Amino acid sequence: MTQPAKTDTARLGVQVRVDDLTVAYGGRTALHGVSLDVPAGSVLALVGESGSGTSTLAHAASRLLPPGATIVGGSVHVGDVDMAALSGADLRRARGSRVAYLPQDALAALNPVMRAGRQIAEVFQITDGVSRAEARTRAIELLGKVGIRDPERTAGRYPHELSGGMRQRVMIAIALAHHPQLLIADEPTTALDVTVQAEVLALVAELQREFGITVIWITHDLSVTAELADRVAVLYGGRLAELASAEELFGGPRHPYSLGLVGAYRDAYAGAPKTRYTSIPGARTDREAGCGCPFEPRCTQAADRCRTQTPPVRSIAAGPVPDGAPEHLLACWEVN
Repeated sequence: MTQPAKTDTARLGVQVRVDDLTVAYGGRTALHGVSLDVPAGSVLALVGESGSGTSTLAHAASRLLPPGATIVGGSVHVGDVDMAALSGADLRRARGSRVAYLPQDALAALNPVMRAGRQIAEVFQITDGVSRAEARTRAIELLGKVGIRDPERTAGRYPHELSGGMRQRVMIAIALAHHPQLLIADEPTTALDVTVQAEVLALVAELQREFGITVIWITHDLSVTAELADRVAVLYGGRLAELASAEELFGGPRHPYSLGLVGAYRDAYAGAPKTRYTSIPGARTDREAGCGCPFEPRCTQAADRCRTQTPPVRSIAAGPVPDGAPEHLLACWEVN
């Protein structure tokens, strides 16, 4: 795939600031004090195997956590609004205008007994109070904006009558209806074939640049990450392991876990070193805060303190970082 031009994040202000975010499911902590910044108009990819906390972070930021999940501490600022502190009418207003969520399974997310155009039009009727006719007109315009060739005909179809790619375009139209500041995409191309996936990725990149939307993209596919992301945050065991530009991460990952991920996707990025494919030994185990590095049981570089002391997240910049430039962050005792 041809890589789209990446954003110069050093010149952009912070749009999203996650500060010491902790989320628990009942008595189990799923996200441990995660902090990161996302420059305005850029794309941050969240990567990590199942159970690493990527989807939990996304659901917390959009306030779509399932029953039983609680934001124990920290904040998620989108612009000047802390999404973690909102409730009631304020939260309803923030959804769609500040934060929009793009799910993985469009068929499950869409109402099966409501026509596609009606589901988009409903957004405008509920939030803007416009007439049904005006809302339908806006919905058809949006369907054309997301690349559907016959938007009026598509508006009259039910979700099961649409292809997977068209359903995902309908979801993108719903998400972008009110030009949100932040779009959270939770593996939205996983169920699509390679050709349709490429079309959806190109569409999201085009709309992101046109509207200046900040994007947090969750994926297990590092080839997608390399194509779309400006920066990459690697999570493991509910903690931030590494945060770097896509070029830095794929060209020279520093955290042992990041190294293992990139080693399994050798050709994900044009600048990646040509080495043999590798795998990460063992399986993920849960470890509470203060009990050492979560990756220690699987790490070939682990030392004694890795078993008992949780490594702090620190900057590993070689020299002074220019004002406004994102830093390369790492949580590892043994890597300088």
